[in-house]
Amino acid sequence: MQNGGIQPDGAADRGEAACFVGHWSIAWGQMEAVAQKLDETVALLVSQGTTTFLSGGRAGFDQLAALAILKAREQDPSIKLIMVLPCTGQDEGWSETDRKTYRLILGDADHIFYATDTPYANGCMEAWGRCLVGRSSVLVAYMEQGQGDTGETVSLAREHGLKVINLAER
Repeated sequence: MQNGGIQPDGAADRGEAACFVGHWSIAWGQMEAVAQKLDETVALLVSQGTTTFLSGGRAGFDQLAALAILKAREQDPSIKLIMVLPCTGQDEGWSETDRKTYRLILGDADHIFYATDTPYANGCMEAWGRCLVGRSSVLVAYMEQGQGDTGETVSLAREHGLKVINLAER
């Protein structure tokens, strides 16, 4: 595992990677359906040659995505999970359950790197979105409304020509 910097050694080029962004909160009744859609989407992307997946690890959709990637990696060890974190200490203020899941995911990631090397500050989420988009050709989202960090990152992905798959629309 690698810490620090935004260009990990051995990272796939943009054409081979997919990133994930989505809402922190998913309606409790939707969690299982979203997890199933993630499993199917990761399997589809792998069948199309994607082996590198980037997740921000945030509570909610990002963690579900990371778990789906780790599950797929059990069947195909060529799959890599790269954790792209917006800043140090992003889990401060999270519930203990979300923090525990976050720590487990980080422990299983192939690489960890930060968009900024400071605690949360203005601009770190924008840097995070640019980092995800700049290293990917596909963005998988769970976006019910186009606002906040998720909406901004999806807009940036579209501006840069990434294929956007919004699981909230499926």
